[in-house]
Amino acid sequence: MKEFTNTTTVEIEVINPSTGEMFTTTGSNTETSKYYNIKNITSRINAMDLFNVMEQVCKSSKDITITNKLTEKVSKENEIRIDNISKLADEFGIARSKLNSILKNYVDANFMYKLDRGVYMINPNIFVGKRVRSNKLREEAQVKW
Repeated sequence: MKEFTNTTTVEIEVINPSTGEMFTTTGSNTETSKYYNIKNITSRINAMDLFNVMEQVCKSSKDITITNKLTEKVSKENEIRIDNISKLADEFGIARSKLNSILKNYVDANFMYKLDRGVYMINPNIFVGKRVRSNKLREEAQVKW
């Protein structure tokens, strides 16, 4: 986000016609506007990059389903938090090792970045989650990426 601030200051000399006394007064006006700089993506996905990443990672239709389920869990910060990977693998109907492998492959393909144990950020230049509802949040995700 880029923020522009424009301040106009005026100084006026005033003369009292009765007494001839002169005094100075000042006043100012400040205008602020914000500009969001969203790069490389104007919709929720950058289709060509997403398809290229999926081509590298997805080896079956099941992998595509897992990708869909993972992206449904994206927070407003464009992150996925996995508290218990075994439980999530059971929820997806796959082995824990398969889920670990897919997550690692997405990190290697630059679709995800591992921030911490169980915390992954999705590349906001490729995919923006449905909970990322404002340009401000999109730009914050892109800056963080």
